[in-house]
Amino acid sequence: MDAKLKYYVDQFDGANFAVWGRRIESIFVAKNLDKFLSKEADETKVNEVSACKKAYALMLSFLSDKVLLSLSDENNCARIFQKLKSTYLKDGAVNQILIRKRLAMLKKKKEVSVQEHLNDVNGLVNQLKSCGVKISDMDIIVYILMSLPPEYDSMKSAIEKQPSEHVSLQFVVSRLLDAEALLKDRWVSETKAPRSESSNDVAFSTNLFRRTVVCFKCNKKGHIARFCDKTVVCHDYGKLGHKKRNCRNLTRKKPSFKEEAAAVSFVVDGGEVKNFIIDSGATSHMCSQREWFEELKPSSGTVSCAAKSSPLEVAGTGVIRGRLKNGQEFVLKNVLFIPELNGNLISVKQIQKAGYSVLFRDNKAIVKGKNKTFVLCELNSKGQYVSDFIPTVSNTFVAETEEAEFWHRRLGHSGNHALRKLGLSTSDSFCENCVLAKQSAEPIGKGNRRRENAPMIHSDLCGPVEPATLSGERYVLTFVDDYSRFCEVRLIKKKSDIAVEFKKFLKVNDTVKRIRCDNAKEYVSGELQKVARNAGVEIGPCPHILFR
Repeated sequence: MDAKLKYYVDQFDGANFAVWGRRIESIFVAKNLDKFLSKEADETKVNEVSACKKAYALMLSFLSDKVLLSLSDENNCARIFQKLKSTYLKDGAVNQILIRKRLAMLKKKKEVSVQEHLNDVNGLVNQLKSCGVKISDMDIIVYILMSLPPEYDSMKSAIEKQPSEHVSLQFVVSRLLDAEALLKDRWVSETKAPRSESSNDVAFSTNLFRRTVVCFKCNKKGHIARFCDKTVVCHDYGKLGHKKRNCRNLTRKKPSFKEEAAAVSFVVDGGEVKNFIIDSGATSHMCSQREWFEELKPSSGTVSCAAKSSPLEVAGTGVIRGRLKNGQEFVLKNVLFIPELNGNLISVKQIQKAGYSVLFRDNKAIVKGKNKTFVLCELNSKGQYVSDFIPTVSNTFVAETEEAEFWHRRLGHSGNHALRKLGLSTSDSFCENCVLAKQSAEPIGKGNRRRENAPMIHSDLCGPVEPATLSGERYVLTFVDDYSRFCEVRLIKKKSDIAVEFKKFLKVNDTVKRIRCDNAKEYVSGELQKVARNAGVEIGPCPHILFR
């Protein structure tokens, strides 16, 4: 019966040896030839030699021509299988890392079903297992959940909330298949047109409505007159037919300094300063010397630099004029002023955007335009293209330096941060008026605290408070002991009742010698003063309270 069974296995072509080898081992076991995969036949036994030849012929039938040519020297089934295993079974650490990386980065595509996606995951898992890696079902579940798109977030959260003993690989697979079926059913129900409950007529879908409705203002399909563009006015351009967000005039506006292309033009001027470095990777011209800028406008932003761990702050953009030693004069526009930059850069990209080409030939950088061609820089011993471009020290900067203190005083002794925002020069010189204005008075002490209980009381009255209590009180009277900070609160209906409450308080607390208050009218009235004199108590203001 077993001899009549036929086994169909694709010929091995060098790919996925782990799966192919497992199938071959199962076939050889079924035919009682599995021992010839690991050892050779005993030549003294005729039966083993015959069976070994059958195993050899069977093995050759499962190999492609390309693989078979590489094994032409082998004439034994065991040798062939061991050589294939050593050649194609990749069980090294690098292969395991690559397979794990593919598992972690695997994502389910919309056009791929859940079952097909699970087959991809299982294929990678089997490759890991063939390398000798032990991977648990929980690890497989984690890889599957990581690969799901946002449509399955609700299902993922439901699985994560389940107790760990209830979560198994079979449970997750079944929930995934159910979630896919629900998503398909929801998509089908949304695409179908809903029926009206009041009649048998079918309500039109949104797409059908857009195809049939006609605007009576422009006679075009797809919208009604309320949303017709012919009645819309652009608030930026002031014309009919479009909204501000669709205005083409907005795209013509000048971009910010980060997107603006720097330009190079040729003028006459001169001076002696440090050298610039030509950089093909810089996105903009950059300079750290403030005195080289002829015009400087305040700007904000950051620039990333390979030599710095944190981004560099951009303080402004401006124009730098200068000349080469060969007499060629030009000006760099839209140069970023970065005070913390260690050097000065000329951007090749910005020169090209301005309509010029830069050629690096014979250790020289050559700038070529329509009418002019000149050498911009040469390669030095450090491998840098250093230009002999000499910027001009701006006369405007000298004037600003001399007038820095004037602008500081004119703008009410503003700080350097505010002056920099206005595009004005700053000064680090000493300003006596600023120092005097920033002085602060010494704090007023609260006085010595009493060392005995209840010789002095602090009192205050608050009100009227709305709404009143049920019995009609609208004012709150407080008594605070200076020593223990114990506070007693009493409610009164009107201010004139303060004398009555004080009389009751002093009768209970006969050790009080002094009362401090805010010198309000109710405290300095004749009736309360009379009560205090009879009790031998002095009423006075706090030392830091202004007299009224």
